[in-house]
Amino acid sequence: MKKNIFTKLDLKKLRQKFDYESFYQFLTTKVKAIDGKFYNPSSVIFELEKNVGITDEEMKSGEILESNLYSPMKVLDKNFPSISIEDGSLFTFFNKSIECETLFAAKQQRYQEEPFLGLLSPFSYYFLFSFKGKDKKILTHMYHHPDYGWDMDVDEILDKEIKFSDISKKVLNKITKADCICYQFMFFSKSLKVDIKKFVKNFKKYLNPIESKYPLSHNDIRTFDMCIYEIDSKIKIPFLSKIEPSSVPDFFYKSNKKKNIIELKVFKKGKIEKLLGRKVEIKSTKKYKVKPLFVHRFLKDDWKKIKGKLTGSIFFR
Repeated sequence: MKKNIFTKLDLKKLRQKFDYESFYQFLTTKVKAIDGKFYNPSSVIFELEKNVGITDEEMKSGEILESNLYSPMKVLDKNFPSISIEDGSLFTFFNKSIECETLFAAKQQRYQEEPFLGLLSPFSYYFLFSFKGKDKKILTHMYHHPDYGWDMDVDEILDKEIKFSDISKKVLNKITKADCICYQFMFFSKSLKVDIKKFVKNFKKYLNPIESKYPLSHNDIRTFDMCIYEIDSKIKIPFLSKIEPSSVPDFFYKSNKKKNIIELKVFKKGKIEKLLGRKVEIKSTKKYKVKPLFVHRFLKDDWKKIKGKLTGSIFFR
C-alpha cells in the first residue's frame, strides 16, 4: 500500500504551464446545454486548475495537494504570500496580458438568520477581466461554498470597446438586486463611481434597528455594523475576506483620524514557528487605505444624534 504524499502548490511552476490562449477561449465561448440553449461558462477556477495541470497532478497515485486554487481564504504559496484569487492578482501572475480588477467585494453579516444563511454565499465578488490584444472583456462573479471553497462563473461576455459607464450600470444593477442588508462589509471599486446615497436608498428601509436583550461587549456591538467602502483599483488587497471587524474605526463615537484604514490578516513570508508540534506560519495584520462611503449601526442603543436627529446611519460622500 502506497503512502500518501502531500505536496504544496508551486505557483512559479504552474505559471510555466499556463495556456493564455486556451484560457481566453474558455472564458469567451458560450456552452451549449442539453436544452439547446447557449450559456456563459461556469467553474472558471476549476478550468484554471485544468489549464495549469493541477488536475493531472492530483490524478497521480498517492499524491495529494495541500491546497488548491479554490482553497478558501489562504495563502497558496508562501513564496508569493500576496498572490491571491480574491484580488485577481493570481490571473495576472500567470500571464501579464491579463488584467483583473475587483469591482465589488462583500462579506456577509454573522448574525443573519434564516432564510439568509445557507442560501447566500458568505462572500461575493465581481471581477472585470481585460486581455491584451483581444477583443473581449469578461465580467465574472466569484462566490464561496462552505464545503468546496471558491468558485467563479462568467456573468457576461463584453466587447472590448464597451464604455466603463455601461459596465458600471450592469454591475450595480446586479448588486442592487442582491440582499444587501445581509452584508457586513461592501467594497466598491473607485472605477464604478457609485452614487452611494442612491445605492443605499434601495435597501435602507430594510435596515431595521436591533434591540439587544442582553449586554454586549464593544466587539460584539461592532459585528452589527454595516460598512461600505471605496477601494482604489490600483491597490491590490489580497484577502478582503480576512478583514478584522475590530480594526474598523467606530465612526459614531471615536475620532475619525484613522477612518481610511482597515486591517487584514496576512502571512509573513519566512516566519515559521512550531505550534503543538506542527510548523505553522505566523499571521500578522497589514493596513490598507480605503475610503468610507456609508456606515450603518443596527444596534439602536448606540444610534447617534446627527443634526438633532437620532440615526443609525452616516454618509461620508
